[in-house]
Amino acid sequence: MGRTCAPLTLALQLCDNPPPLLNKGRNVASAFGTDLNSSHIDLVLYRGFSELRAEAARSYLGIIWWVMEPALFVVVFYLVFEMGFRRGSDDFVPYLLCGLVPWKWFDGTVRSASTVLSGSVGLMRQLYLPKYLLPAAVIVTNTLKFFIVLAILMVFLSLYGVQAFNGALVYLPLVVLVQLLLIIGVGGLAAALVPLLPDLRYVVNYGLMMLFFMSGIFFSLSDMSPEAQRYLVFNPMLLVIDAYRAVLLDAAMPSMSRLAAVASASVAMIFAAIYLFRRFDRVYPRVMG
Repeated sequence: MGRTCAPLTLALQLCDNPPPLLNKGRNVASAFGTDLNSSHIDLVLYRGFSELRAEAARSYLGIIWWVMEPALFVVVFYLVFEMGFRRGSDDFVPYLLCGLVPWKWFDGTVRSASTVLSGSVGLMRQLYLPKYLLPAAVIVTNTLKFFIVLAILMVFLSLYGVQAFNGALVYLPLVVLVQLLLIIGVGGLAAALVPLLPDLRYVVNYGLMMLFFMSGIFFSLSDMSPEAQRYLVFNPMLLVIDAYRAVLLDAAMPSMSRLAAVASASVAMIFAAIYLFRRFDRVYPRVMG
């Protein structure tokens, strides 16, 4: 279609000229016990960027739909919850967006990763490739989309009167990295387990729906009763969303202990997912018949 904006143009240019950071990252996978090599990384990046380009070209509005989705959510929930959560608060819209944008990254990636193997049976039967490359490409695509939407969100917050570009912004890469680890862990486990136990796709879908209302999108953990906090603190997305709000809305340092807990649990899930992919690598094409 040829209809792009500056953030998307930059992202698509990276497809042909990956930055040195991506090239250096090719050795990181060996630390996790995987068999990734340069060609595998190139395949994941190529598929991720290509899917991003194709998705932007499939509709007339292109990436505007990526921005409109959380915006429409804001409109709906603003109308529904205006008389409930944070009644009369002038910062309701920024507050809600800082929860919805990270949530959509998590939700969309986990849902897509959980079904990517079943949707690639034909490809797996035609040629061999490590199965974890398929969810990895999904994660790359959705992460690129998130970076674009996050940049637009920060511009919007500034126009809205929120000092999003503040001194605490130095912590934002850490928050994003922790959420990325969480997405890789949860998405990887979902991608590895759903083909083996197909009924788990219902658990994934209903579980994400439950987490949507329990992840602090409409409320702050500090506003809840001590009894509720005792249980909600085990929801990693609630802690991640609180960290985004601390940086973008409050210009404050996020809780490092909470981020460390989320990162530790995420790394454990990543190792578990890698084990499952290596253990059942040749089994997936057969069980998905």
